[in-house]
Amino acid sequence: MTNIKSFAFLDLETTGLPEYEFSRTKITELSVVACSREHLQLESTLELPRVVHKLSLCFNPFRMISHKSSQSTGLYNDLLQHEGLFDANAGELLRLFLSRLQKPVCLVAHNGYRFDFILLKKQLTSIGITLEAGSVVCIDSIAAFRSIEADIERSTLENCDGLDDAVSELEYRTVRMLDMLQQSGSAKEENSRQSLTPPSEEIERKHKQAVQAHLAVSPGEYNRNGTASETMDEMLSQPATMGVLECLEVASNFMADQKKRNEKTPQTSRTGREEDNEDVEDGFFEQTQKPAPASRPCTSSRARKRLFPADSSTEGTQSTQRRRYNLTELYKRTVGRDLQNAHRAEQDTMALLECVAMHAERFIVYAEAHCVPFESIKGSFY
Repeated sequence: MTNIKSFAFLDLETTGLPEYEFSRTKITELSVVACSREHLQLESTLELPRVVHKLSLCFNPFRMISHKSSQSTGLYNDLLQHEGLFDANAGELLRLFLSRLQKPVCLVAHNGYRFDFILLKKQLTSIGITLEAGSVVCIDSIAAFRSIEADIERSTLENCDGLDDAVSELEYRTVRMLDMLQQSGSAKEENSRQSLTPPSEEIERKHKQAVQAHLAVSPGEYNRNGTASETMDEMLSQPATMGVLECLEVASNFMADQKKRNEKTPQTSRTGREEDNEDVEDGFFEQTQKPAPASRPCTSSRARKRLFPADSSTEGTQSTQRRRYNLTELYKRTVGRDLQNAHRAEQDTMALLECVAMHAERFIVYAEAHCVPFESIKGSFY
């Protein structure tokens, strides 16, 4: 584990991407913003370290800048035609800048392992500049923030293990209390209502409720011929002194009468058009009517929509958990606002410093455990 003393945030703007330029990509802008580990730890997450060191240089690549790169960075060949090359003087300037910082120095670049560190190492090697061995290490901030955010989610879940049980217990007690209050209020209301209802009216009301519950129909449902409605009205108008057996007998007769009526199929009147059609021979329709198109057999599709079956434990959560780690998305997710002037080297390094400051302790721990010496970085993309 390396005891890092300073962090130098690096960003490069280039003529294009190496895969489209046959690995002949040149640097058009270089920016380094550095601060000490101590100041990074002391400052709050709402402020950047007050003591920072900056180095920003633009170069004439003597190579055509791709249109897409110019649109992203705002750097065009005509703007850089009077700037100097990335030569030995520029390389020595970078080396002296890093040598002024407390050592060891950790270079931090977003996607550095796949782009920035490789291109910088290649450019320095081509002009014969080497950084002091053992004094400069490097770390890719994409890998660092992937680990940091995963660690934060893991810690959040571990700290909330007992929270669900506590919330469930509180909800249970609250619901029980509400039920008790509701039952108490209902009992008081029922007692008050019963005390105000005359006995005779109460008996008649219960009698009608019993008849309706036994019949399991609402008045007027079977009123096509008027019989059901009249029978229902007659039963409900009976005095409350009517016996239970008599009620059951009347109800049984009523249901039997309705069953017979429902089993009888009603006769429909024949129209004149139907009577005229009886004189037409059956063969006429067979010759004139178009045959019905053959229905397509319905077969269930057995085509596989996925090459590999999705894991049931993760299905439905991958799309919500998938995150993008380009600097623009990371800055918005971490700092809480949009990144202005992206793909300007100095703005990108300051944005990366802000993101690291939000998770300073976790980032330092990760960097010390996973940083690699700069001399171990390969000097070519292929």
